[in-house]
Amino acid sequence: MKFPAQIALLIVPFLLAACDEQPHKPPVPHTGDAKQGPVLFEDQRNALGKAKAVGAKAEEQAQSQREAVEKQEK
Repeated sequence: MKFPAQIALLIVPFLLAACDEQPHKPPVPHTGDAKQGPVLFEDQRNALGKAKAVGAKAEEQAQSQREAVEKQEK
């Protein structure tokens, strides 16, 4: 009884290895317009640029407020 089970245990790995997937085709190179630039995460980049602009404006306002307070203290 053990003999057929042992043969099956030896044959199954070979059968599974034979059914391996075929290698994938290489990716097709992008032939789009080079002037367009990357569009990956474009929305996030735009949001980050707006946030930086708001941050710079807030810094300018804070600086002008500090200067106004210093003028009043003198």
